[in-house]
Amino acid sequence: MQARFPDGTFGRITAVLAPEEDRTDFVRAAVENELRRRETPRKSAKKTDAKTLRTKA
Repeated sequence: MQARFPDGTFGRITAVLAPEEDRTDFVRAAVENELRRRETPRKSAKKTDAKTLRTKA
């Protein structure tokens, strides 16, 4: 699988890599974390976030 990223993304990733970690490790971990987040059942059907609260106020 190939993926295109916006300009500057690789530089941002490189800036936050742990010692001995490469970009592939970072992307694998990011994908795994996102899958776990999406697969976890939500506690309520309606979720209110800080942005929603600001726009309604």
